[in-house]
Amino acid sequence: MTDAIRIEGTRELIRKLREYPDKTGSVLRSATRDGMKPVQESAARRVPRGTKGHWYTSKGIAVQYLPPGYAKAHILRATFLSRDKQSATTIVGPHKYAWYASKFVEFGIPSRQYSAQPWLVPAFEANQQAAIDQVGKTIGKRIRAIARKHAGQKLK
Repeated sequence: MTDAIRIEGTRELIRKLREYPDKTGSVLRSATRDGMKPVQESAARRVPRGTKGHWYTSKGIAVQYLPPGYAKAHILRATFLSRDKQSATTIVGPHKYAWYASKFVEFGIPSRQYSAQPWLVPAFEANQQAAIDQVGKTIGKRIRAIARKHAGQKLK
């Protein structure tokens, strides 16, 4: 399940950003990363904390002991920039060792009567507007900093 947010009504920001094509990628990457921070924080608060630890295994070999609350403490953001540097994507989710939190806890296991305890989707839905606002703020801040550096003056 992939939900993408498209921000519209930002013609002025995009026009300003196009004045500095070599900086487009870094601005978009930092803006999307900053925008998803409220989602990450909310997801970390919402994910249920387990009561028992367990071992993470890979190919049948115990690799690492995961204490109770491992998923809660390891909600991460990963940001990717397109090859043409015209779009960026930030993914929020648990560390790879805590994959069970996004699969079994979020959606449940109906065949085992394990009910779903959604935490990631509600975190995203509750913070959509905050994420959009933060993306706009970061883009504006970065454009002003770049313009200042190039022009040697402060823009308002």
